[in-house]
Amino acid sequence: MIEKYGKILKSTKNIYNMFDIVLILIFSSVPLFFHFNYKINIFLSWEGAYRLYLGQIPYKDFGLPLGFGYWLIPALFFHLFGPYLITLIKAQVFINILSGLAFWSILKSFQVNSGLKTLAVLLYCVSFSFNNFWPWYNHTVIVYQFIGFAFLFHYLRKENQKVFNLQIILSAFFFFLSLFTKQDAGAMGILVGLGIVLFYGYAKNHYKVPLIFLGYLLIFGFLFFLPFKAYRIGYWFNHGQPPHSSRLSILDLLNGILGGSLWIKFYLLLILLIFYTQFLPVIKTIRTNSITLWNYLFLLFTLGILMEALIFQVSSYVPLDNNIFFHSFSFIFILTFIPFTIPFEKRSVFISLALFILFWWSHVLWLYAGGVKNWLAKRGPIITDTSITINTFMIPPKDPSLVPVEKWIPSPFKSFKKIQMPPGTVKGIEKILNMPQAHKSNLKFLNMSELTPLEYELGFIPETGKNIPLWYHRGVGMFSSQTEDYCKKIKNSYYDLVLFEYIPNLNNFFPFKIQDTLRQYYTKVDQFVAPRNPTNQSFIEVYIKKN
Repeated sequence: MIEKYGKILKSTKNIYNMFDIVLILIFSSVPLFFHFNYKINIFLSWEGAYRLYLGQIPYKDFGLPLGFGYWLIPALFFHLFGPYLITLIKAQVFINILSGLAFWSILKSFQVNSGLKTLAVLLYCVSFSFNNFWPWYNHTVIVYQFIGFAFLFHYLRKENQKVFNLQIILSAFFFFLSLFTKQDAGAMGILVGLGIVLFYGYAKNHYKVPLIFLGYLLIFGFLFFLPFKAYRIGYWFNHGQPPHSSRLSILDLLNGILGGSLWIKFYLLLILLIFYTQFLPVIKTIRTNSITLWNYLFLLFTLGILMEALIFQVSSYVPLDNNIFFHSFSFIFILTFIPFTIPFEKRSVFISLALFILFWWSHVLWLYAGGVKNWLAKRGPIITDTSITINTFMIPPKDPSLVPVEKWIPSPFKSFKKIQMPPGTVKGIEKILNMPQAHKSNLKFLNMSELTPLEYELGFIPETGKNIPLWYHRGVGMFSSQTEDYCKKIKNSYYDLVLFEYIPNLNNFFPFKIQDTLRQYYTKVDQFVAPRNPTNQSFIEVYIKKN
């Protein structure tokens, strides 16, 4: 009887495991079947991947205030599928699959109930992965770190950890790759990882594991930094020190925590109650009871994720919901240790909770419901000039440059395939491609705009040099030294063709000083709307040398 029940239980777990993987694959792959509007800031994702695709070396051929970890997967996909914008979507599908599998692996290490694990995977996919169509470093940094945690917990599950073990080596590699993708979240992930291995070492009464983990982190640090020491990696990478400015202040942090973060504080309250009822009574058995130890590791990990989410929302504020991953870990921890039994694997309970998760995160699913919205709009009340509804009670400011996204059109250019842009942008690109300057041999082209795939359309190899930034965001991607260099080149009529994107309501997104220099020394021959939504009044100016 016991053997028969064991087989049924094992079969049920296998079914849930397969269902978990299917969920991850389905939710990750959905973006492959859609057309997309041009994405704000995606230009730097394309540019970094394109330069690596061409074989350019970071810090030697171009500088960037981050590590280049973020661009590794997009560059690989450029080699596989070509340097097109839609290739970035394919790269993000792969990143989302890795993300979901890492989350699933972490839950398996904590031996979470099968039904609850599947519900958590559903929540993770809907809340964190499903809305990320495009790669972005504030997302990739978290994914790399979760992969690091997945390998770390697998390693800790072994009773006899060896120094030369592939899992601890891969864990340290991905933790450092996370740091080499974005300093803030990467460093916080490493601190949480160190906290976990130190607690594990304390509970097991030996500190071999923390030393092994820290040792491999240092090894990867040397391997990543030393080859670029001669190329001024210290100048580019020291974010928060001159010439960079700090992007975090105590006041900003307090505003984020005390002035918001309602969900995180709510989860912390529930976890505090669980701690006093479920954890505190057994704290003395940490060293003698493996189950207690792993429960405490789960607690520390969840608290670490919540603390990281509190800081990350302030230190990396684009997009606004980039810390949304904390929901899934809080959800799974609270329901695992809630002080009453819930039959998660019972069909009616599982289905009702799954439907509630979809309802809870319906705002994400609703983004895909364009056809349903149009159908309902056509069958709704007739809106007249005098109708006052939730959609008409405010009169939006008139902006002749604003083109509603529903009027954006596909472009005929290979690198922009399946990407929609304002008609004025498409016409502007056509004009550029037909300009005699664009077809000049040994073209010198400064593309200070978001249309970086134009470099592929023109067959142009981006300019290289120790003072050339990957992108031109003033105070973030480039600094005073680079601005002065470009102004000097413009004064000497170095470039044949220059694009400058003017966004008046953003403070020096592309340096205004360079625009002033262009207006003085070059001739503006065209201007067209930039593909930015929802940013209004953004234009791409086209300059050529004066006769």
